[in-house]
Amino acid sequence: MSRIGGRRLAGFRVSFFREDGHGTRRRGGEPLSTCCPAGSFADFETSCPCSGSRVVKLIVGLGNPGQRYEATRHNVGFRVVDELSLRWGIDTSRERFHAWAGSGLVDQERVLLLKPTTFMNRSGQAVQSAGRFHRLDLESLLVVSDDFALPLGRLRVRARGSAGSHNGLADIVSRLGTEEFARLRVGIGEVIGDPAGYVLETFSQAEEAIVRQVVSRAADAVECWLTSGAEAAMNRFNGMADVVGPDQAG
Repeated sequence: MSRIGGRRLAGFRVSFFREDGHGTRRRGGEPLSTCCPAGSFADFETSCPCSGSRVVKLIVGLGNPGQRYEATRHNVGFRVVDELSLRWGIDTSRERFHAWAGSGLVDQERVLLLKPTTFMNRSGQAVQSAGRFHRLDLESLLVVSDDFALPLGRLRVRARGSAGSHNGLADIVSRLGTEEFARLRVGIGEVIGDPAGYVLETFSQAEEAIVRQVVSRAADAVECWLTSGAEAAMNRFNGMADVVGPDQAG
């Protein structure tokens, strides 16, 4: 297994000593003392690592921070994480790892949800920071993003692959030095005009009715990945989501 930000990945020569975000020096994610000092790792909604209850899955939704971008096409990844946060009762309002973050137990596994606050083009900073801190393997990472190459309503799970034209995914690949991590792409519809402007537009009223259902379906796909793996999620969810258009709603 390859670790996020670990020695086996190209472009990384990482010291096993690092700051934990609270100013506490650690070796390989563990405290140098036998237990966590007050206000360090244990303060981040997770048990002291000495207890054995540690983050084992990292789910990252891509988007841009701020009310201006909240309802844009580019923020579908944020919306999927928000849906998971509601389902699992995980508060993602705290800022850690250059992201809004929160962790909790899901199916007896501790999951960390992230929404990077670095803006899309620097999304990899949050992934790298959280992955290094928790010493996660690449197999533990799932990234959720929008995709204008897919029709509105289509989901596509992949165990690995290129970033395509997505700048957020491209930054993650660049910082991790590999494409070997799972991703869930959510179709936002074919580009009309300039791609850079299109992804920062909001959905039409008719599209929004579909998007709400697709976000729920995408969250289902994440849960399938979490419990059964990427291949099972691919077999079950790749394709058009079964959605009801506004003209069909009761």
